Amino acid sequence: MTISNIRKQILERLEPLPGEQVKNLLLQWLINSSGNLEDF
Repeated sequence: MTISNIRKQILERLEPLPGEQVKNLLLQWLINSSGNLEDF
């Protein structure tokens, strides 16, 4: 899967979420991953 496709999928999932939920997901990803977009 290309980075472009991964970013598109992430955006599609994040757009409908409330801001606080997006913030929590991002914080969890930053704390628990290597920074790889596929992990997000």
